[in-house]
Amino acid sequence: MATVEQPHDYYNLPPAYLGFCGFLRLQAGTVLAGGGVDAYSHRNMTVRATSADMNTTQEVTKPDIIDSRFDKTVYQLGPKLVEGSISFPAVYDIQGGVNIVEALYCYAVTRKAIDGLISPFALDVKYAVSGGQNDGSFVYMGCIANTFKFAVTNEDVVNINVDIIGLVREQSTEELAPPSAAELTNTRIVTWNDARVELVLDESRTGGGLITIGGEYVRSFECNINNAAERFYTLNKQLFPQAVAPTKRDVDGSLELLGRHRDLADIAWTNENFCSESSQIKFGFVPKSTTADCNSTFGVTLPNCIFEIEEMSLGVGLFVTTVNWHSLPAAGNTTDDPLLESLNSTVFNY
Repeated sequence: MATVEQPHDYYNLPPAYLGFCGFLRLQAGTVLAGGGVDAYSHRNMTVRATSADMNTTQEVTKPDIIDSRFDKTVYQLGPKLVEGSISFPAVYDIQGGVNIVEALYCYAVTRKAIDGLISPFALDVKYAVSGGQNDGSFVYMGCIANTFKFAVTNEDVVNINVDIIGLVREQSTEELAPPSAAELTNTRIVTWNDARVELVLDESRTGGGLITIGGEYVRSFECNINNAAERFYTLNKQLFPQAVAPTKRDVDGSLELLGRHRDLADIAWTNENFCSESSQIKFGFVPKSTTADCNSTFGVTLPNCIFEIEEMSLGVGLFVTTVNWHSLPAAGNTTDDPLLESLNSTVFNY
């Protein structure tokens, strides 16, 4: 009997698993009270990510020892490190009354009043369609937002990047169901025209009245919040850490100006003449429309900002200057956190 040729799909094993079939979801949780702000809960929130590289890694080393062999004969296991980053464009979607940018910002900023720790959360990550030998659904638990980055450039979108450190990873015991049609509707990406960046310069430094530098001078802006979290290990019979905790918080960033702004340059040049700072940086996004489906905003005021001397270079293209800056909010266990107090109460002047 002649052999019947099978269709191509018969041999297409394993199949090609396409990443867009997966998803990353922030499990329903609670941002605990801290910094003068009450606790609030949220439901499951899907992150419309452009990239998400949550992983568990483990280093295997082969040390040199004296054992009469010219091949290595021993190996050593390192700790299991749960970490990764997610990048996504800010969107106007509100899931359960909360914008995903606001939720992750609060996880990154809110320190509990008692011990200064950060609220943990869990992430569902489905890398591709599960089944057969694939089994690509995992739950990352005990995660904290180690860094939060807000960045916008002219003619581009508002980009958010969050670096995450977790405690453990477990394989999901059941198929992770994707968000329903009601949970994930269409929404608009926040573009540079929606972004707001405003510098309010210290009156005592300007030699006169209040000086405000609006977004019309700014070509790009970046804010980085870094919790400098560390892993702490014990003899807990695990290669996972016992705890992950933040240390001193660092808030800084940079902005690119169209040309050179004399008032901002003068403040940086005379830093040595003053012993404190009260300049502010406001940033966020506000839609032009305030209709029911476009009422999501994000705004923060950073206090006590110090500006560095501008960086300049001469070329054949557009003349711009870059200014690096630092913010010292001075939040603590017995003080309210300006980074939380100003959230969504920031008023922009343009």
